[in-house]
Amino acid sequence: MEEQYRRLNLGPNDEARLRRALEQELADEVSFSAESLALARRRLARAEHEREKLLEAYFAEALPLDLFKREQNRIAKEIDLAQTEINRAEATTVLMASCWRRLWASSGTPGRATPRRTRTSNACGTARLRGPSGSTLVRFRG
Repeated sequence: MEEQYRRLNLGPNDEARLRRALEQELADEVSFSAESLALARRRLARAEHEREKLLEAYFAEALPLDLFKREQNRIAKEIDLAQTEINRAEATTVLMASCWRRLWASSGTPGRATPRRTRTSNACGTARLRGPSGSTLVRFRG
């Protein structure tokens, strides 16, 4: 991304607009990742609590073994899925922080983002950032 940015030969106004767009994309992606991370952590906590309740019911002999095993497998899948989502959101946050540092290292300007809701869903492709000056949609590859 940095190499492509250097080859653009943009005028000052275009460069400022592109920088604003990148700021907006990165800020939105960070915000989206934070929301996804919080949601996945709540799902993980809920599944772990459900697993504890299941064990209590089984030990109290309120559940037959076959039902206990089925529910245990279902909950294990939910826990695995939530953990995968947590790992993905954390990785996206790290990637976005790296992009943010690279963006501002090229200009020496400290970056400030105002997080806001986003419709983007991954770290590569389209992202939307909000920075000190405005926003525009930008496509990039991570």
